[in-house]
Amino acid sequence: MNEPRDPVAELDELDDGQTAALGALLGSGAVWAEDDQDTGERIVALVAAEAGPVEGLAPPRPGRDDRRHLWLIGAVAVLFLAVGVAIALLVGDDDTIEVALVGTELAPNASAVAELDDTEQGLRILLEVTGLSSAPPGTYYQAWVRNESDGVAAGTFHLRGGDGEIELWAGVSSFDYPVLIVTLQQEGAGPASSGEVVLRGRAG
Repeated sequence: MNEPRDPVAELDELDDGQTAALGALLGSGAVWAEDDQDTGERIVALVAAEAGPVEGLAPPRPGRDDRRHLWLIGAVAVLFLAVGVAIALLVGDDDTIEVALVGTELAPNASAVAELDDTEQGLRILLEVTGLSSAPPGTYYQAWVRNESDGVAAGTFHLRGGDGEIELWAGVSSFDYPVLIVTLQQEGAGPASSGEVVLRGRAG
């Protein structure tokens, strides 16, 4: 019985005219056995030397050590991604301005905390109100942002469901309009401020 020959040794003996034999060898299961990584690397090297640079040539299948190395690289990449997301969140928090609002003589037991966030869509205001009575029927509360000479409406609410967080928006920046107030408005009285201020605060 003939002894089995080394497939790579047979490749070394091929010349340019033995294409058919090369194809038969490449189709052999023994040549591409999963555990024989060295054989695959030698075959690829021989073919590359004969054919010159070939684009798209698939690399040999990674061995166990290679797979462990790739897994480690992937784990490190995930860790860096998580750290990057955490840093982005922390930086985003630095852009939020917190403003404390106190009640006026019209609502002495009321207070609120507002978070001002200048976004690409406008000034987002999260208002957490405590101790402010619900607006009586026919009235509502109006939030405003102001500077020394002008005021811009930032939304309305009534609190008839109790205290809670209210999301408001204004189309200006907190830098230009640092004062935040809340007024009690009468339905049907028009868009102007009533002047009945129940909460007031200032950024900075």
